[in-house]
Amino acid sequence: MEIKRVQTTPINFQGYDARPLKGIVLRYVQGDKLFAETAQELHDAASKNKLDVFVQTSDSVHKRDFKNILRDTALPPNPFVFWTQDNLTFTNNGKVLGNKFLERINEKISNFAGRRYEELQHHLQGGNFFIFKDKNTDKLLLGRDELDFYHPETLKKDLNVSEICTLSQPDFHLDLAIRPLKNKVVLVADDETMLEQMAQGINKIKLYLSKNHDPQIRLIQHQMEELYQMHKACVKDFTYTPAQKIYEELQQKGFTPVKTPSRIFRPSLTSDNNDDSHFLLNYMNSVVHEKPDGSLLYLTNKSMLDDILGITPEIEKKIDFSFEKIFKDSVKDYIKPEDIRFIAGGGFVPKCLSTGPGGVHCLTAEIPKI
Repeated sequence: MEIKRVQTTPINFQGYDARPLKGIVLRYVQGDKLFAETAQELHDAASKNKLDVFVQTSDSVHKRDFKNILRDTALPPNPFVFWTQDNLTFTNNGKVLGNKFLERINEKISNFAGRRYEELQHHLQGGNFFIFKDKNTDKLLLGRDELDFYHPETLKKDLNVSEICTLSQPDFHLDLAIRPLKNKVVLVADDETMLEQMAQGINKIKLYLSKNHDPQIRLIQHQMEELYQMHKACVKDFTYTPAQKIYEELQQKGFTPVKTPSRIFRPSLTSDNNDDSHFLLNYMNSVVHEKPDGSLLYLTNKSMLDDILGITPEIEKKIDFSFEKIFKDSVKDYIKPEDIRFIAGGGFVPKCLSTGPGGVHCLTAEIPKI
């Protein structure tokens, strides 16, 4: 893609539909069994909904029985390979786009998929855009920072879209903070909503303890109060566009934004790393597949917070709170609770969120049905 600094005006658009997918692709660069567990868990959730999962290694492309990938040679362990979403794009007109210096790896997956491979000098990172449908035309929702590097006309040509709509950066990439669904609905990670829900959860715990003696739940209360203060401090120091402004921008462009309690920050380990968000929980970074009946399958990241705090299913019933519960409740008008799957991969996915940062969406590239 041609690099050029430009100034442009955001383009309003009138609709969005989540796209039905043929499959998703991951790339094996980790030499441990947890990656295989992640692929298998995604496969188990996806295959029942007519969605294939493929794993590319240096030797081949696997479709099932992912334990066998451990016998293959792993791909080079660098972020340009590992974060598949950012470095590989399956377009809506049958092409596969990828960075020029990864041509051998990209040609293998494009040949497997039966699609034409096209090298780009600079591949637009997939975490910072979404392709949406406006009537019968595909358009691009783009993180505004990309306009410092890419010419709009080049993007339109490469990605086969008719228009570009820009959005202020809610995080380093859009997919860490928003998730378009269909019918102009966009989920927004709203940190204030999370803080409100955490405060309500603490009050529910206090109410339960006022009627019951339970040292385990008392400990959960103290841990929740500490977590609340930590997240509140991280939100105060957050340098990207606040969720309320993102919400208003989306409304102005004809969307129906939905505020969700869907991320909790992990404090940065270094003082000079404030521009990178790391997470103890992030439910926005997800793959969404439209099933044949029009309902949505939502594959997102398992957080270990409920387990760490000791909020078991039994305790959730007692205190009427868990982080997964409050997220599912916030989106129940758009996604059935049973169609939201939290992928752990034996701890591999939460580790990616905490240290990467990235999750299920970053790890995969979607293959749209065409």
